[in-house]
Amino acid sequence: VVRRRRLQRDHRRLRSDRRHGLRRRHPSHRPQQLCHRRFGAYQRPLTIVALILSAGITVYVTGAVVDAINDIPLLAPFFELVGIGYSAWFVYRYLRLASTRQELANKIQGLKDDVVG
Repeated sequence: VVRRRRLQRDHRRLRSDRRHGLRRRHPSHRPQQLCHRRFGAYQRPLTIVALILSAGITVYVTGAVVDAINDIPLLAPFFELVGIGYSAWFVYRYLRLASTRQELANKIQGLKDDVVG
């Protein structure tokens, strides 16, 4: 008796839904639809918040790794020498002559155009 009532109720719902142009989906789709309806309008702000949180976590972890590397006895001075050497090479390569400065400016402008659009 209970089963027959359920079937009749479901049949009435389906007829009513068809009359109004609605389609019933499997009940397992309802949570997905609910999430899409609730968060669909806020998808962009939620994405931005997630990216900001991810960036913060990345900065924190990177800081912890750099701090751990600084605690290794001869590694910090080695990295300082590498940084000084790279800076000297950069000045020699790009900032010494006007033509190479223009080349650097063109590379930077190209990068800006690629990023901004």
